[in-house]
Amino acid sequence: MISSRANTATVPELELVLASDPDVIKQVWINNKVHFAPYASDEAWLEKSRIRTNVDLGPGMGHSIWVLVPRGKGNDPTSILSAAHIILRPGLISKITSKATSELPTNKELNAQELKHSNTQHILASQQNGHLTESTHELKEIAVAYVLLVFTPIEHRSRGFANAMLRMVMDKLKHQTDPVVDLSYLFSAIEPTFYANLGWQMMRSRELVLDQLKSHVFPDLPLVDASAAGAKYRINNVTESDLREIVNEDVELLRSEMAKCTLEAPRGQNLHFVTILPHEEAFRTHFEMTRYSNLHIDHINRPITRIGVRLVSIDEHYKGLDAFVIWTYIPSSSRICILRLRYQTVHQLQCLLREAMKEAQEWGFSMVSVWDLNDKDALAATGMFNRDRTSWWLCVAQMEHENFGGSITMVANGAYTWGL
Repeated sequence: MISSRANTATVPELELVLASDPDVIKQVWINNKVHFAPYASDEAWLEKSRIRTNVDLGPGMGHSIWVLVPRGKGNDPTSILSAAHIILRPGLISKITSKATSELPTNKELNAQELKHSNTQHILASQQNGHLTESTHELKEIAVAYVLLVFTPIEHRSRGFANAMLRMVMDKLKHQTDPVVDLSYLFSAIEPTFYANLGWQMMRSRELVLDQLKSHVFPDLPLVDASAAGAKYRINNVTESDLREIVNEDVELLRSEMAKCTLEAPRGQNLHFVTILPHEEAFRTHFEMTRYSNLHIDHINRPITRIGVRLVSIDEHYKGLDAFVIWTYIPSSSRICILRLRYQTVHQLQCLLREAMKEAQEWGFSMVSVWDLNDKDALAATGMFNRDRTSWWLCVAQMEHENFGGSITMVANGAYTWGL
């Protein structure tokens, strides 16, 4: 018999099982349809879920469903007490680790100097409180886990099953070795008390909402450097055929930016900068799922002809990824959501957001959402302030691997960071 309060991870009659039985996986999706899409047919919701999880993100990466069940009942779809949808995604960490080595006997040793260099590592020397400090800089790919969904069937709620399951999930993530999970995120529409005692720490996530219904007016920008907004650029539509080129260039720029973050960071402390690597197949799968959902769940029979825009230099001798935006369509909340955004100037940013607003107007949507945009740039380009997120996964929490031993700065890259 299962106890009425299963509030620890060591409850002997419960176990966390990786779902492999098709009937169990099907039941997990049917259970959460009650909350997320009660108007959808079972068949349409199951097909959307299949599309969502059928994505190749590389070795060891991808989606998985874990279920909390009475021990020995892992293949019984009627025994699901709670379930978690987890995705492993490739990320990038740029970290600096510092340690004092010796007294500084000469002025020459007080100067920062490069001591050693390899493809992934720099060792720098600098002065810290009269001592020589060695700072090791490393840039490497990591596995980042997202607990995208935690769902307990209505009949099993208020009995501590979700709490017990999350403790087991945390233990699994901490001890996984193939691949090692360096960082994990938990998304929840419930207040932080739900997971605060489990080890995930609350993170602030901000959003900028441009209201189409209120006819948002963009501020006039100074003419200084105004050429960057359009005089030297043309606006090209982005379609799925452009994804490979854009994502490949974007990833290379992201690597350079991550390395720069660390090399410019203060010496003498352990720092970590983390980002999620954009992935071509993740985008393609998302748009396939959106098209299916539009047609079969939201009953919108309209093709998606562009997924964003790109500002392209008219200088034939200039090669590079200047500025672009990739967006997605969320009919259920009447909005366009920005998935990925890259720009060099505020003028470029405003130009890209104007195009997103035009697209929202074309579709009859009421708003455009941008997540974790730089506060200063958001205000300059739109005349509006970022605010705390109010839609989708209100709470975002973070748990790093125990051997990190230093502060973590998330280098946000739009909604793509947060699970879309």
